[in-house]
This record gives sequence, C-alpha cells and structure tokens, in this order.
Amino acid sequence: MNKRLIGIMLLTLLLAFSLGAVSAKDSFNYAIPGEPTTLDPSKVADQYSRTAVRQIFDRLIEEQLDGSLVPGLAESWEYSEDGTEITFHIRENVPFHNGDILTAEDVVFSLNRAIASPYASRVVTAMEEAEVIDEHTALLRLKHAFGPIEECLATPSMGIVNKKAFEADPEGFERLPVGTGPYKFVEWVRGAEIKLVAFEDYYRGEAPIKNLALKIMLDPTTSIIALERGEIDFVVSVPVEEIDSVEANRNLKFYPAESTAVVYTAINNQHEIFSNKKVRQAVAHAIDKEVMILGVQDGRGTPLHTPMSKAAFGWPADFENREYNVEKAKELLAEAGYPNGFKTTIVATEMEDYRKRAEILQDQLKVIGIDAEIESLEWGAFLDRTLTQKDYPISTMSMTTPYLDADHIFELYHTTMQTLGRNFVQVANPELDDLLERGRFSNDPAEREEIYREIAELWKEEVFTIPMYTAKVGIAAHKDVQGIVEGAYYLGEYSVYYLSWKN
Repeated sequence: MNKRLIGIMLLTLLLAFSLGAVSAKDSFNYAIPGEPTTLDPSKVADQYSRTAVRQIFDRLIEEQLDGSLVPGLAESWEYSEDGTEITFHIRENVPFHNGDILTAEDVVFSLNRAIASPYASRVVTAMEEAEVIDEHTALLRLKHAFGPIEECLATPSMGIVNKKAFEADPEGFERLPVGTGPYKFVEWVRGAEIKLVAFEDYYRGEAPIKNLALKIMLDPTTSIIALERGEIDFVVSVPVEEIDSVEANRNLKFYPAESTAVVYTAINNQHEIFSNKKVRQAVAHAIDKEVMILGVQDGRGTPLHTPMSKAAFGWPADFENREYNVEKAKELLAEAGYPNGFKTTIVATEMEDYRKRAEILQDQLKVIGIDAEIESLEWGAFLDRTLTQKDYPISTMSMTTPYLDADHIFELYHTTMQTLGRNFVQVANPELDDLLERGRFSNDPAEREEIYREIAELWKEEVFTIPMYTAKVGIAAHKDVQGIVEGAYYLGEYSVYYLSWKN
C-alpha cells in the first residue's frame, strides 16, 4: 500500500474527529507535525510548543515575519552606559485575556521565571535578574553587555504571563494559559488540535483571522493531502517528496527557504565508550553526509561542517571538517581499542526525519563494525531522555537557532551549561569554554569571527558532535493566504497575527 493511500486513510479518520468542514475565511488551520509539550513560555523546549506560545503571549520586543525587531509590550527602552542594564517602559492599559491589566510586576515575574528555567537557557544565559522600578517600568540586569540580547528577548521563551493567573494554579497554567497575545486559548484536544480565538481587545488590534486551530498531524504526507483537499491552510514542514506536488497545485503556494537549524549527530561525551575521542573521530569519518541528505531530504540540503548555523554571524564559510573515509574510521576504531567494533543504541523518535536519520546512521555505523540498535520514543519521551536525563549513547538532532549569532552554541556546549542549560552532550572542555567566553564578551567583529573559526578547528579535533547538514525546506499554504514572507532562512514557527485571507 503506497504512502499517499495510507495518508488518505489516516486523514479520513482524523477528519472525523477534528477537521470538520473546509476552513471558512475567518478560520485558519495550521498543521504542526508534533504535539506541544506545554503552553507555558518558560518551559517550551521544542518548535511545536513555541508555535503555540507565540500566538498566545506577547514579549517586550517582537520579531516580525521578515526578522526585523519592533517594540512589543515595551514601548521603549534604554541601556546603561556599560550596556549591562536595560530599562523598559511598559505600555499602559494593555489587557490580559482574563481582563487584568499588564503591569511591570507581570513583566518582572515572567522574566525572572525564564531566567531561572533550564528550558529557556538558550536565550537567558546573559541575563542576571529583573526588578520592578514602578508600575510601568522594569529593569533587566545583564551579567555582561551582550549584542544579541534584543533577539533573545523576542523569542517565545520570553513571553509575558499573567502573574496572578499563574500563581493561582502553576501546574494548570501549562494547559490554561493567560497572556496578552493576539489569540486566546480555547481548548486543547490531545493528539488532535489546540483551538484559539482572536483576542478582541488585543492592544495592536484584533487579528484578521478570528479562529485559529493548530492541527497536530504527525504524518507529514497526511498534512499535505489535507492541504490539497482544503482542510488545512498552512503546513510549516513540507516533506521533500511532496514539494513537487505542492508546486504543481494551482491552489497552493510553496515558499522555499533554507533552515537555520543545525542537523547533527549528538554524542554523549561522558558515555563509557563515546568518551573516547578516537571513537568519536571514527564515527565522524563513518558518516557520509551526502547519503544522509539524499536519504532524509531527497537531496535538498547542504553539508554542514560546523556546530554553528550557517545563517549565524561568525560562521566560517570555508571551513571543512573530517571527510567521509571508512578505512580511516576502522583504523581509529582499532586504535581506540575496538578492532571488532561494539554494540550500542541510537536513541531516536518516531518522527519521520529522525527515523530516517537513525536508520541511515545505523547502516553507516555497521560498515565500520558498530552494531547499533534503534530505540524509538514518542516525541516528549525522546526530549526527556536526551535533553533532560541525558541518558543515551548516540542520537541525531535538529537544533533550532534561537538568534542568528554564533554565540547560540554557548548554551549547548559550555561546561556550566551541563547544569544551567542544555549541554546534553555533556561536553566539558576548558579550551572550548575559554573560546566560547571570549567570543561572547568581545565587541570586535573580526576578533569574534576568528574565535569561532578556532572553535570549528577544535571541533574537528575533539568531535564533540558531528555536524551533518542544513535542510532546504519550505512552507506550503493556500494561495489566498497573505502575509507570508519569502526569505533566505527558515525559523520554523509563524505568528498567525501577521497573516490574512485575500479579499
């Protein structure tokens, strides 16, 4: 039975429970390929949760669809002379969804929750604390001056919550969120959809689209079939094998882009076997990136040689990492004390791209004598096992880039981030720490570029992880959806507030 027929059968079942009739022009069905884990901004750890949170909450600074930053809940702000303090002037008379009025107390409460949260660590490591100055003024103290701070403040993790609503039911807030954003929460049907409705009293004006449904559609082919049939209006992750079909459909439009995410092989650097550098070097030589791109992306991708995104400032464009070389891999494995290889486990998830990467990695490791079984987990369990418990030997990841500066790798690989952040590959390398700190604190762009080149060289030697590729991806939508920005890079989540229906 072919995949499209299976998709149609799955879609028919799904429609019976959640999709109903074709979308009306005051409604919008947004397909997301995974179930959000929370609707609490300070706890978001994946793209699907960020997508939902972005609709419900506002931030002090907002990022528009073209990547530009504009004032959000802060109508203005200024820096201290040394750049370590930011004073925010909060908009007056901004209502929450429950009717409460936003104050600096809500802002400071939200910022300090994010600063304390390990889930938000990718964007808060330069932040010290926030404090209330008066009802409409808040102060944010930084540990040091930090160039990308405004980009960090515009991320979903920094959403401003209603303090009173949160404190009334901290656990329940994850499923009954109260923000000031363009959409209010209505209902969450597990495995099916999250329903939202436009907030009539939104301070920037009511959203053009009244009813928003985030449709949870784990099978990408099913979401494209639904798009073609008019039951879905927007697909944020188009399977590579479906791109030609979308482009040929006169009722749809495809928006190509290059992902900012870094796709890589994640290695537990403290694992009893993979703590051996020669083993990690052997695995690096065993991976054929072109085969990986062909098998997972149908050839739509670019090999990546660095831990930082190619979209980020500081990316060394001409750097080359270890090449595919099976004989060299076997030689290094023997030097590491494993001439006959060893057995291990690739921890993966049921999502299609993760599954494909795991299967290809399994085949490529087998060639050099490593017998790897695949353990496939549900998405939430996968995140818990890898990011939280750090209980895995080897895996693959597609890690989004929260802000387009090479400093984005600090939170993933600095030694202190094993406890304070998301250093789930458990790297502890003093030389890397020094370079990461120098790259973060320097104000000289040329010096920073050289530092990040040195980091790439160190990566080549130590193989903390194995960068593999960036994907050429894209968004598919009904042709009458307006407001989608065509750009060179793709961040993976959209604020529906900026979208509307033609006519």
